[in-house]
Amino acid sequence: MEQREKERIEAALADLESALPPREGKVRIDLYGGGWDESYLRGDEIGLLRMGLGIAKAAIAPYKDRDAWNGDAVSADITDVFHDSSTVRLDWVERTDDLTSASHLDEFTEPRLRWERLWNWFWNGLAIVVVVVFAIAMLFGSR
Repeated sequence: MEQREKERIEAALADLESALPPREGKVRIDLYGGGWDESYLRGDEIGLLRMGLGIAKAAIAPYKDRDAWNGDAVSADITDVFHDSSTVRLDWVERTDDLTSASHLDEFTEPRLRWERLWNWFWNGLAIVVVVVFAIAMLFGSR
């Protein structure tokens, strides 16, 4: 993006921000099902506007520290827009043109998620075994 375009966007965002009451409005991101793929965003009018504005500002914000482990993180302060009871919060916003490659964070989270999935499969398998053993006991125990 050219500097002139960036300056126009920054001015428009500053104008929008000045129209909103500071530190008012909240949003929540909550889960309604069994996983992260079942979630929704909910907020009041000002909260949704502030969150959208914060994300728009992140699109043109400077990077925090390109040498850090989350080097794509940008300076975007949207943490105060989340309601205290929100299930999901954003610790930072990353900006990248390459959404197909893994995030820097994946190297930390992927092993933990694999272990968590394995643990869940174990407990689900154990529950199935208990149900089958109980059914067999009931079937043969009634004779």
